[in-house]
Amino acid sequence: MPVTYVEDPETKTVEFTVDGHISREDYDKIVEPMQKFIDTHGKIKLVEVVKGFTGFDPTVILPGMFFDMRNIMHISHVAVVSDIAWFSPFIQAASAVSPIQMRSFTLAQIDAARRWAADPEAHQHDGPV
Repeated sequence: MPVTYVEDPETKTVEFTVDGHISREDYDKIVEPMQKFIDTHGKIKLVEVVKGFTGFDPTVILPGMFFDMRNIMHISHVAVVSDIAWFSPFIQAASAVSPIQMRSFTLAQIDAARRWAADPEAHQHDGPV
């Protein structure tokens, strides 16, 4: 699966894209540099672009949980960009119980997602909640 990972130190934002099945190698390509980015910048924001999702390698479950527990207080906002129908209701439910502000956007709204993540207060009404 192709994975992309881009950091913007100016806005303290990480954007990554996944498409298909997430292998352990794909997971490591995202998580290792993201941990360094968090360690360098403190609180960050994420733009997660999911073009397609067919599952993940079970070996990422435990490290993923540890990463989340370690860093949940270091991630302030997450914009999830996807046309997968069940993502938006899932994000709404997760945001109700998470200290992280989350919003879902369609792939056509990727620029709005990027603006919101870079400056959430200025772009409160860009796209769906």
